[in-house]
Amino acid sequence: MKHQKHNDILDVQLRTRFLDMYGNEMAGVIEYDPQTGQGKRIALGGADKGLIEGFIQKGGFVELDGQTFSEDNDNDPDTVEAIKTVISMKINRNKDPQIYEDEVKHHAELNKKARQEAQQTQARLVSQIVAEPSPITMVAAETIRPGDKIMIDSEGAVRKFKDNIHHADQATRQEREAKRQPQETVV
Repeated sequence: MKHQKHNDILDVQLRTRFLDMYGNEMAGVIEYDPQTGQGKRIALGGADKGLIEGFIQKGGFVELDGQTFSEDNDNDPDTVEAIKTVISMKINRNKDPQIYEDEVKHHAELNKKARQEAQQTQARLVSQIVAEPSPITMVAAETIRPGDKIMIDSEGAVRKFKDNIHHADQATRQEREAKRQPQETVV
C-alpha cells in the first residue's frame, strides 16, 4: 500500500515518517510504497523550485503514529485508515494509550466491515448483470405467426421476412433495355 503523506491532513502528516532499513528518516519523502521500495521525494536542492524526483529504496518502512508498516505487514489498509481517523479525532496515544488502542481497533473493524460490504455489493451487482441479461423488446409492425421468418427494419419495427423475390430472366432483361434505348427512325 502506497502511503502518500501530502494527501493527509496536517496532524497526520506530522505523525507520519518514512524510514530506511536502519530506522533513519528519509529526507524529503512525500510518498513511499514499502512493498516495492518505490517512492517520490522533493529533489535535493529543489525544495524552493518544487522539483520532485522518484527513487527506489528497498527495506524501508512507514511509521504512522508510532506503528510501523513495512513490506511484511503492509497488507492492512483498514488499520492505516483507522489510525488516521483516530489522529484526526485528536486522541493522544501517549496520554490515553488504552482509549487510543480501543479506538484504533474499533475504527479498523468498521473500515473492514465497510470494505467487505462494498465488495459483496459489487459482487452481487456483477452476478446480476451476468446471470440475468435483460431481454430486448420490439414492436411487431404486422401479424407474426409461429414459424414465420422475421426481420427488423431500419425503424426498429419487426416485420415478416419476405423471401418471394422474383428475378427476371435474360429475355425479360433484354426487352426492358430495348424499351429504354431510343429507337432509330429510318427514312
